[in-house]
Amino acid sequence: MPGKDLYNYGFGTVWKDIYVTRRAGYSTSVTDYHEHEFYEINLILSGNVRILLGERAEEHHGNCIVLTRPGTPHYISCRPDVLYSRLYLVFTGEFIENRLSEWHALAPLFGERGTLIPLTVEQTKRFHTVIEQIDRERKPFDKMLLTYYLLSALSELTGGE
Repeated sequence: MPGKDLYNYGFGTVWKDIYVTRRAGYSTSVTDYHEHEFYEINLILSGNVRILLGERAEEHHGNCIVLTRPGTPHYISCRPDVLYSRLYLVFTGEFIENRLSEWHALAPLFGERGTLIPLTVEQTKRFHTVIEQIDRERKPFDKMLLTYYLLSALSELTGGE
């Protein structure tokens, strides 16, 4: 069982602060509607998905980002006839909240019950590159700055500052 400052993302993976993982196949790795204690950014690279956020459901084909805050009930399922691929970026509130004053402007991006942002192919490539860079970075401070950069760029897409 992980300690108070460690999290388990499933499949025996224990992490602290921030974690990136990948999924590709013809089914999702999560089998039910769930919530957790951390923030989650899902970059969907391919697949026909049904996204449940709170009480709403949306069908989506193509690239998008799904953002959930701690305690947001959510579930992403995919149709098995198209390859499903995504990157997950998860991070704790302690890792990012109140570290920079900009957090208060970026936090609403996660919405009360999650946010779905459709992406162009170019935007998808950009965000894929940033998330991969976060994963490769070894310095926690640089990971945090790159995460702020990612959120800031997403905020611009939604009309934020």
